[in-house]
Amino acid sequence: MGEFRSISLTVFTVLKVLKQLRMNVNFDFQGINFDSSRDIVNTVKSHCLLDYAKECGKQDSVAEKLFKAYFEEGQNINSVDVLKKVQ
Repeated sequence: MGEFRSISLTVFTVLKVLKQLRMNVNFDFQGINFDSSRDIVNTVKSHCLLDYAKECGKQDSVAEKLFKAYFEEGQNINSVDVLKKVQ
């Protein structure tokens, strides 16, 4: 798990630097078109939604929608309004 966290932090650090340099780079990784111009936001509420979705047997579907909303559409997945739409 530590290795994943390290890689994740590295990716976010690179994206943050690119954003500061006003460089917009899109990545394609396993079907997700990453939009590097999005804001990096707190994800606590989205993780709570994922926990609830797991209890309802819909975790995979909700996770895919959250990934699309955040990584492709640049939405704030800590916003209650956005999370209502993701369900």
